[in-house]
Formats: sequence, C-alpha cells, structure tokens
Amino acid sequence: MCRGCVTAYPAAITALLAFLTLRPLAYDALFALSLLAFGLNLGRFLFSRSVLTDILFNALLGISLAAVISAALLAPPGERTIIAAIAVFVFIAFNLFKGYRMFATCRSCPSFHKFPHCTVQRPWPEDEATDRYPERDTGTAAP
Repeated sequence: MCRGCVTAYPAAITALLAFLTLRPLAYDALFALSLLAFGLNLGRFLFSRSVLTDILFNALLGISLAAVISAALLAPPGERTIIAAIAVFVFIAFNLFKGYRMFATCRSCPSFHKFPHCTVQRPWPEDEATDRYPERDTGTAAP
C-alpha cells in the first residue's frame, strides 16, 4: 500500500465519521469545504515533494473526500445528485491528471522497459537510475 493510501483514507474515514456524527456544518458548507480543501490540495503540484508535504497534502485530500461525501449524504435529494456528479467528475479528472504526470515520469526513467517491476523494487543497478532518481534509492544496492 502506498503512502497516499495510508494517509488519505484514514484521514477521510476519521473526518467522515466526525462530519456525520457531530454535524458541525450544513451540507452546503461541507461542499464548500470540500472544494476549498481540494483547491488547496492542488498546491501539491507547486511544491517540491517530501515525505512531510506528501502526508499533509494526502491528509487534506482525505478531508476533501470526507467533506464531499458528507455533503452528498446530507443534501436534499435533488442537490445530492448534483453534488455526487461534481465529485465524481473532479475525482476522475484529478486521477487522470495525476496518472498522466506519474507515467510521464515513468517514461523518462531508464527502467521504463522493466515496468511494472520498477515500481515494486529499486531500479536495477546497471541502469544507474538512482543517480537520476534519488528518491527511489532505498539504500539496498551495493556501492
């Protein structure tokens, strides 16, 4: 399981339980919160990546997800469909964009021809991928 899943889904479940149990906001405010949190999450593409920024942005993504699910569940039936449709559209667009960026990075990797094995383990020593991609260096290779 990736760091994103380990961070985003527990944050989403915790926030969802809090939103549905405590009901701190009306459904329209929850929808606005989801849009705000998602908009802030787009800032991830402006910063250099680190473990801390990944964790913070993934937690924010989880809160955004929880807020939009809560808004859809608490909204009147007519608005529920609209909120759910917007959420599905944003979810698909975001994942397509992230997927495109991820595979663009993969295509520039010298281990691309070994995909998907390169995502599971450190790139092969003979292609010197860790010189170009130090974030993939797990410290397991011989010097």
